Amino acid sequence: MNFKKALFLVLLLGFSSLSYGQYSLPNIDFESGLYIGWQYYTGKVATGPVYTLTPCAPISGLHTLTGGSDTDFYGGFPIVGDGHFSLKLGNESCGWKAQRARYTIHVPTGTSIYNLLYRFAVVLQDAIGHLPSEQPRMEMTTIDSATGHIVACDSISFVASSLTYGFIYLPVHSLSGDHNLYYLPWTAASIDRKSIV
Repeated sequence: MNFKKALFLVLLLGFSSLSYGQYSLPNIDFESGLYIGWQYYTGKVATGPVYTLTPCAPISGLHTLTGGSDTDFYGGFPIVGDGHFSLKLGNESCGWKAQRARYTIHVPTGTSIYNLLYRFAVVLQDAIGHLPSEQPRMEMTTIDSATGHIVACDSISFVASSLTYGFIYLPVHSLSGDHNLYYLPWTAASIDRKSIV
């Protein structure tokens, strides 16, 4: 398969609010202006999609803290969702690349309701002629650390070739050819853990 086309994903992540008792989640919202509290990964995409990811220090241009009042080049939405900072994953380069940022939350035992509200924005290129398994994608996954299983109802996945959910089409004409881009401006979502004992 030819992956030399400009396949890219840009994900901006910001946190709206947290709903919990007296439980602290240091820098989950990036408001310290630092990368602390998160784990960062970079790697490659094989087929499937299967990712080979390695822990790393944040890499400028792949894991980027955004701040200020600038707007996204393609979608025109603000580069910060709420507050003063957001995290941007990915860039416009090609080459089977994958990035991840992970934050581990230990939900207190006996908590009956635990909500994490967050916002995300996405820019994806539809790599025409590529199979869905080869397409740029964005995945936000919640994993139960006790079982290692994905919590399906709290996870989101978007694949560039089969987008719904309010993505906006943006044709881009450039010297390297035409590209089908899709973007989703800042959108709210939540992780809702009920009846945790």
